[in-house]
Order: sequence, then C-alpha cells, then structure tokens
Amino acid sequence: GHFTRFDLAIDDIGTSFFSTDDLCGLWANHCIVTKTRNMKNVVESVSGNVKIGHTVYFGSRKSDIFLRVYDKRLEQNRKLERARKPMISTPWTRWELECKDSRADAVARKLVDCIAFGEVVVGVLSHYFRVVQLDDSNRSRCTIDERWAAFINGVSPLKLYIPKEEKTLDDKKAWLEYQ
Repeated sequence: GHFTRFDLAIDDIGTSFFSTDDLCGLWANHCIVTKTRNMKNVVESVSGNVKIGHTVYFGSRKSDIFLRVYDKRLEQNRKLERARKPMISTPWTRWELECKDSRADAVARKLVDCIAFGEVVVGVLSHYFRVVQLDDSNRSRCTIDERWAAFINGVSPLKLYIPKEEKTLDDKKAWLEYQ
C-alpha cells in the first residue's frame, strides 16, 4: 500500500508543557531548533480583542513534514458556543504533525514494525523539533530545555529514513542531454 498523508497528534490537556503563546516567545528568543525555516503565528479574535483561536505553524504546507500547534480549547469552545453547550475550562494544546507521501509511508512502516504509536509520534516530533536553553553559541549543541525533556518523556528522536532511488542509465543519459 501507499499512504499519501498520515496525521499524528499529541494532546496536552491542561497545557502542562507549552502553550501557543509559549512557542511564539521561544521562537522569538531563538530557543527552538527545527528543520523548518519558518513559523507562522495566527491569532483569531472578535471585537474587544477576545481571542477565539490561536495556531502556530512550523514549516511549509507543501513539505513532507508540517507541524501545527493550536489551542484546542478555544477551537472546541467556539463549536460548543454555537451549539449552546457548556464550555471547556481546562487549557488544551494540540500538536499535529502532517506527514505526506514518502514520510507518510515511513510512519506506516514504523507502526507495522510494532513500534508503539506514542513512540512514533513523539519520536518523529523530537527529530524535527526541539526546545533548547541557549547555553552555546551553536544552537545545535545547546542543552535541551527541561520542559521539553519532560514533554518528550525520554523518547528518542525517530528519523523517517527514505531510501533514495538508484539512478538508472536512462536517468543519467537524460540528465546529460539536459545539461
């Protein structure tokens, strides 16, 4: 089989670790190390500056790995308010990883290989994203933030290895003709 997309999610009910506001502050202070180049912060509000939604995006929607972190409580309360149901008072942050094409296939292979779902989700997230303390001039050598270490709970980063297709003689000939 082939997967075109595989979404992985982590719910932090109680927002014990990082809120969307925390992530924006960490990004501004250069405390986030990620394989993506950009972050997009989207805050939705109504008159009177009442926040009704907050989402932070890391990476490009077109890439094979895309991270979305949002305030799930605000999202759910908007729906509950329309349905005239009781609102959620507990803070709730959701982390969603969108894996596409070859990365989606690699996630499926990890699960078929009987790696626990939680280990796959947190492992993939920690391979592509981490929060650090700025204690070295080179951010790749900085110490992992204590809250981040507690969030990933000792799960090792999980690289989604994608074997490269071997070039055929026809591929090399086409490249040479193109040049």
